[in-house]
Amino acid sequence: MDTNIVDVARRILADRVSGSTTLVKRLLNALIEMKPTPEEASLALKTISTSVKHMVILRNVATTCLRLIERGVTPNEAAERMLEELNRSTEVCVEVGVERLGNHERFLTLSNSDQLLKLFTALNPTTVYILESRPGGEGTILAQAIKKQGKPAIVAPDLSAHILCRRVDCVVVGTDAVYEQGFVNKLGTGLLTHLCVANSKPVYAITTKWKVAIANKDMKTTVRNRYNSVFEWVDCGQLSSYITELGVLEPSVAYTRLLKELKATG
Repeated sequence: MDTNIVDVARRILADRVSGSTTLVKRLLNALIEMKPTPEEASLALKTISTSVKHMVILRNVATTCLRLIERGVTPNEAAERMLEELNRSTEVCVEVGVERLGNHERFLTLSNSDQLLKLFTALNPTTVYILESRPGGEGTILAQAIKKQGKPAIVAPDLSAHILCRRVDCVVVGTDAVYEQGFVNKLGTGLLTHLCVANSKPVYAITTKWKVAIANKDMKTTVRNRYNSVFEWVDCGQLSSYITELGVLEPSVAYTRLLKELKATG
């Protein structure tokens, strides 16, 4: 059992299975429940903001919490504000997703995502195929969570993606980081976007302003070189749309719109 907030932060950084939104909510709930001192909270948040690479939401939320604490807001109050903001963003994203995807019945996705869970729970799908997402098997975790909500979910081998893509109405994926020219997500996402193009199927990425990375124009190359084999860069050119709290956005404008919204927060 974690005895202090820094231990919580380290455990979060070591988690390779949970979705990024789930992890950041775990951090915020720990700040609320443990009520650390500003110094303890700042150390934990700095540990997160300087260590995390692929899950940008952790860095963005940690940085925003730090700013609030520096202004005199208590750590638990800062966490409560951030948790409320995150929940609001997710709720609106799901509402937008239901409106856009409500006429679809068969979906394909991969990995584990709190946003995807809430989206498929709100929709009325006849089938949700979820790739296993090895080596971590995150897809199996998402499938189990969807089934607990009374919705149909089928775990499928990763190598069956080309078959399943022809059976579904669309592909919906999560995001770990959004950049101007593309996004980072679980390995296999890029293959799904290519398959969608080949089979004339739409592919959507659900995201929020909290997953926008502040990066330079050369970040595409940097990301490809830096991220390990579990994550990959996906060009947004093959993406149909982003589903966000600002609405359904074209890939060409999503980064700018979401970044502006992020900078106006906190």
